Amino acid sequence: MLLEFSSRRAEHEFSIAAYIDSMHEFFSDYIHEGDLFANVAYLWFKSCYFSFRKFTEHNLIQILNIESCYAVVDRFLLFVKVLEYLTVFNLEKNRKLVDQALKCLGTGFDESRINMISTACSGLIQSENIEYSSKVNGVIDTYTRGDYKKALEDSYILLAENPIQLEFYELYCKSLIHLGAQPKREGDKETYLSEIIENIYHVFARTPSADDSLLRLEKAAYIFWNTTLGPQLYAFVRRHQTIHDNLNLPLLREINTSVPTPRFLDVFKNSSESKCYYESFRGIFGETVTLKLFNYLLNSDSQCTDLDVPSERQLAYQGVGRIRNGEYSDAVLVFEDLKEKSSGNQIFECHAIEGLFKAFLATEQLNKCLKLVLSVYFTRREFLLSVPVWDLIVQHDILGGYEKMTHFGWAVLNSIYYKENSLPNNNKKLFILLDKFLSDKGASRPSELLSQCEEYSQSWFVYFLRYVCVTEILDSSIAYESSDDLEEERIKLCQHLLRIDSSNAEEYSNEIHRLTQARAVRDAVHQIDSSKVYVDTVGIKKSLDRAFYEGFDRYRQWYGLDESIRYSVFEFDINTKRVINKRDIIQLDAAVELFNILFHEIRYRYISSNEYGLDSYLSLRIRHGTLAGQMRRVFEERQIITTLESSTGKYHSNQYWASRFQKIIGYEKIDERLGSFSKSIDEIIDNVKRSWIQIRNEETPDGLFDFEYDDYQLASLYLKYGSIEFVGDFIDMCIEELNLRSKVVLKEVRNVIRNELCSKLINALNELEQDIIYLLPRLNQSEFSACVGKCRTDIQVELDLIAGWFETVGDATMPDYEVHHVVKTSIEMLRRTSPDKTQQLVVEKLKEWRLPGETFTYFVDMIYIPLENAVKYSLDGAENVSIKIFEKDERAAISIENSLPQNIDLEELRDLSNQLSERVKSSVSGQEVRSEGDSGYYKLGKLIQINLNMLDIEIELIVKPEPRQFSVTFVFTAEEVIPC
Repeated sequence: MLLEFSSRRAEHEFSIAAYIDSMHEFFSDYIHEGDLFANVAYLWFKSCYFSFRKFTEHNLIQILNIESCYAVVDRFLLFVKVLEYLTVFNLEKNRKLVDQALKCLGTGFDESRINMISTACSGLIQSENIEYSSKVNGVIDTYTRGDYKKALEDSYILLAENPIQLEFYELYCKSLIHLGAQPKREGDKETYLSEIIENIYHVFARTPSADDSLLRLEKAAYIFWNTTLGPQLYAFVRRHQTIHDNLNLPLLREINTSVPTPRFLDVFKNSSESKCYYESFRGIFGETVTLKLFNYLLNSDSQCTDLDVPSERQLAYQGVGRIRNGEYSDAVLVFEDLKEKSSGNQIFECHAIEGLFKAFLATEQLNKCLKLVLSVYFTRREFLLSVPVWDLIVQHDILGGYEKMTHFGWAVLNSIYYKENSLPNNNKKLFILLDKFLSDKGASRPSELLSQCEEYSQSWFVYFLRYVCVTEILDSSIAYESSDDLEEERIKLCQHLLRIDSSNAEEYSNEIHRLTQARAVRDAVHQIDSSKVYVDTVGIKKSLDRAFYEGFDRYRQWYGLDESIRYSVFEFDINTKRVINKRDIIQLDAAVELFNILFHEIRYRYISSNEYGLDSYLSLRIRHGTLAGQMRRVFEERQIITTLESSTGKYHSNQYWASRFQKIIGYEKIDERLGSFSKSIDEIIDNVKRSWIQIRNEETPDGLFDFEYDDYQLASLYLKYGSIEFVGDFIDMCIEELNLRSKVVLKEVRNVIRNELCSKLINALNELEQDIIYLLPRLNQSEFSACVGKCRTDIQVELDLIAGWFETVGDATMPDYEVHHVVKTSIEMLRRTSPDKTQQLVVEKLKEWRLPGETFTYFVDMIYIPLENAVKYSLDGAENVSIKIFEKDERAAISIENSLPQNIDLEELRDLSNQLSERVKSSVSGQEVRSEGDSGYYKLGKLIQINLNMLDIEIELIVKPEPRQFSVTFVFTAEEVIPC
C-alpha cells in the first residue's frame, strides 16, 4: 500500500482519502483495549501519523525502541519526528517531556527542526547559521516593502538552493501575482518543483484550478512527509481548506521552516513568550519592516502607518489588528476600503473578503455575512477557498430560530456547502429552510413566487430553483397531494428555468422529459401491479364455442316447462338455509343441472383457462420470479440471505457478514446459521407459491383462491338468476358473480399476507437473531442487531406492497404506447426486485415503434422474462447486459444480450437454447405454464402464441463464442414512429 501510494505512476489512481481510509481501517483492526501493538504503532507512525491522534507515551517509547538498532541517521530523524509530534499536538501538555529530550540532545546538532522546536519552547532563537538566516529574512523584507521584482528574483535563488522549504515557494508565487505574471516551466520538463510552484500559484491566485491544486498539494504533503516540506504543505492545505484540525497548524508550519522569521510570533500563546522571541529576533537580525508589522499586531496597534509598505498591505494589517482588538465596525470599514483598492490583486482581495467575513460573523450580522458569501460565490467562488463557511452555517443554526433569517439564501448556502464538499444533501434541513422562506412570503409552493423573481438576485434564485426546489426536498411538504402533483410542480419550475437560464436549457429539458417519462412508467407499473391478478374476460367470452350456446338453448327449453312439472325441484329459504318442504323433494330438476353445467363451464375458463384464466396469470405474473424476488429483496438489501448453490445443494457463504465477523472464533457456526435462515426463508416463499397462491382443489387444498360452490350456493344462484333469457346476459351474470367471489378471495389473500405470512417471516428473523445472540453475546449493540431491526420494518412495508397486488381483478387497458416505454417499464419492474443488479441497464434506441394498448401488460411480461434471466446469469450482472430497439427485415426488433461467465459450457447452452426455442414455438398446456420453474420459456410461448399473436412475433436465441454472449431477439409487427 505504501509503495503504491508513494509511486509517481499511481498518483492519479490512488486518492489521499482512499489512502488514509485504507490505512486507518487496516491499523484499527490491531488496537487492543485502546492500545496499539508495538509493531503496529511503529508502522502507523512511519506511514501516516497524521491519520491517528492517540499515540500514547508508551507507543512513542516503543517506536523509538524499535528503531534503536537502525543506522544513526534513521534513528535521529525518527527522534526529530517524535519531538515534532509531541510539540504540534499539545505543546503545553508535553512541554516538560520535550524540554527533557532537548536537554539530553544537547547543542551538538544544528538541525533546523530541533532549533525551531527549542525556539517554540523557550522563545529564544537557536540558530548558528546567522548569515543564511539574515539572507532569508532580507528577501522577506523585500517582499513586505513591495519590491516584488527583486523579491521574485531572490526567492527563486533560495528556492533553487533549498527546494524543500515552502516559505520560498510562497514568496516566489506571491511575487508573481503582485507583478501580474505567471509561473513558467523550463521547457516541457515536469518536476515536483515546477508542479508545486504551479499549484501554490493557483491557490494564491484563486484560479478555477485552485481546488484541484489543493488536492495535488495534499498528495505531495504525504509523499514528502518525512522532509520539512511535507508538514508545511499539510499546514498550508489545511489552512486553505478551512478544516478544523487538532494539530497546531501554524506551529507545524514554523517548526519546519528553514530559519526563524517574524511570522513565528503568531505561534506563541502568551505575551511573555512573544516578547522574548521579538527581543531575540531583533537582537540578531535587527528590527526589520516585517518584524515591525507583526509587533504592531501583537501590541494591539492597528495603525502601522509609519511603515514603508504598500497601502494595501497596511490596510490588511490594520484590519487584522482591529479584529484582534474587537473593533469590528472599524475593521469592516478598513476591509471594505481594502476590497475596493485591491481590485485585480487576488491576494489582497482575499484578505478583504476573509476579514469582512470574520467581522460580520463576530458581531452576529449573519444576513450581511450571507450576502457577502453568496455574492462572492456567484462571481468568483475560488475566493471563498479559505473562508470557513461552515462556521456561518453553525451560527445560523444557533440563532436562526430567534432572529428573522428566513431568506432563501440560507437554503442556497447549505446546498452549496454540501455540493462543494461532496457531501450528501441534508434534505430535511433544506426543506425546513425552504419552508421558512415560503411561509414568510405567504406561499406553500415555490411556483407561487415565480412572478416575484425580479426581486431577487437572478443567479441566487436560479440556484435556488435548480438545486433546492427539487422533488426529493419538496417531497416533505404537505402541499402536494400525490407524486403527480409534486412532479407537476417541478416541471413548472424547470419550465421557468428554461426561460431565465438558457445556458442550461438542455439540462432542464432533459429533466422535464425524465419526469414526464417517470410518471408514465409509474402509471405503467401501477397498471402492471393492478393487472397481476388478471382475467381476460373479453377473451373468455370470445372463446365460448357452439356447444355452450346450444347448451344454453336446452336450458331455456327446460326452464320454460310448466311450473307444475318443475314444482318438484327443491327450494331453499335463503335466510334460514333450510329446505322449505322436504316432501316436495323428489329429484333434481334438469334445468338446475343444465344451469350448473353452464356456470361451471364459465367458472372453469375464468380460473383455469390456459389462455385467459386467473391461474395462468397468477403463474405468469406472480409465481414466476416476481413474488420470490419481491420477498427476497428485503433480506438481500440487508445482506442477511444468500442463494442456493445448485452443484452442492448448500447455500453460499455470507461474504458480507463474514468480513465483519471473520475474527470471531467459531464464525463458521454463525455462517451456517445464516445459511439455514436463507433456506427457511426460501421454504416459506416456496410454500406461498406452491400452496397459497393457487386455485383451491384436491391437489392444492391450502390454495387461497377458493372458487368452489356448494349445492346451497348454486341453488341460490339459480333462484336469483335462473330466469335470464339471453345468453349474453347469462355470461355477464356468471362473470359478475365470479368477480364478486374474487373480491372476497382477494380480501382473504391480503389478510393472510399481512398477518400470517408476516408472522412467519418475522418469527424466522427473531429466531435467527436469538441464535446469533447466543453465538455472539454482544450482539445487542452490533451492526447486525440494527440490521435485523430495520429488516422487521422493511418486511411489513414490502408485504403491504405485495398485498396491494391483490386489490382487484385487473381488466384495464393502456392507450397505444411506444416500444421503449414498455422496455423501461420492464426494467423498472425488475429493478424493484433486484435493485443492486439493475443500476447499469441502458436502452439503446435506434428506431421507435408503436403498439396497441391492449398488448401492453403482455409485452411487459414477454420482455421481463428474458431480461430477468440475462441479469441473473450474466457476468457481473447488469453491467454486461445490453438492450437494443432496432429494425430488422423491415420489422420492429428488440434484442437483450448478456455476456457469459467462463464456466458456462457454450455447447450445452446452445443445445439448451434450441430446446427453449422449440418450447416457445410449440403449443403449451396450462399445466406446463403453471408448473414451469426457472427459465419461464413455456410462459413466453403462451404470451407469443396466444396473448400477442396479432403481432406475429418471431424469437431468436443465439449463443456467440467470441465474445461469449447470449442474446434473445424478438422481431414483430408494429407501427413505425416517424421522428418530428
